[in-house]
Amino acid sequence: MAIVKFEAINKAETELVKKYLSMGLELDINAMSGTQGEKGKIALADDKNVYFIYTDRDYKKSDDSYISHPVIKVVVERHDRDKRDLLDTWHTYWLGKGEVIEEIIFYELNEHSDDTVYVTNEEEFSRIQKKRHERRSNRRKDSFLDWKKVNYNANTIINIIKAKTGRKRVNEENIVEVEKRYNINNYWRITTVFSGKESSFSIHL
Repeated sequence: MAIVKFEAINKAETELVKKYLSMGLELDINAMSGTQGEKGKIALADDKNVYFIYTDRDYKKSDDSYISHPVIKVVVERHDRDKRDLLDTWHTYWLGKGEVIEEIIFYELNEHSDDTVYVTNEEEFSRIQKKRHERRSNRRKDSFLDWKKVNYNANTIINIIKAKTGRKRVNEENIVEVEKRYNINNYWRITTVFSGKESSFSIHL
């Protein structure tokens, strides 16, 4: 599976818009009002439904259940055009409450780079991440004081992050990795992600 840049995400959304326009749908300007933090949103409609084609950032747990990886999703979501929820004084369609009929996921490979690249195949993404983890482990295994990934109770770690950072809103998706230091009792490192940026802190538990 090819590694692609962000332009491929724009192209994927464009192709979906063209596809649904070719089916006879038309733009619904009113349905585009309001925002729920999505990166972009197009609304197309027929007599019965509104189809939202939107791009959003999310986090996906890896197979080992420890680490959340950032992804970009291009989604086609269908709503009954007569069912809307009240948001302040505007009637808007809540994204996430409709029926997802198409979804393309772009897995970020180097989210800390100024030139982020992606893959769309989950197996390929897992293979690349596994190789990266093995390389990191090999670089560190000769170190006297090394770190090892550990199981953790999410609620406990969330409370620690809140106390350490002062944040009031912390979710399990914000936990990237929890590690314990070899040869030092109860000395842990917690890595978090907020707004796409990772940071770590160490703490005696």
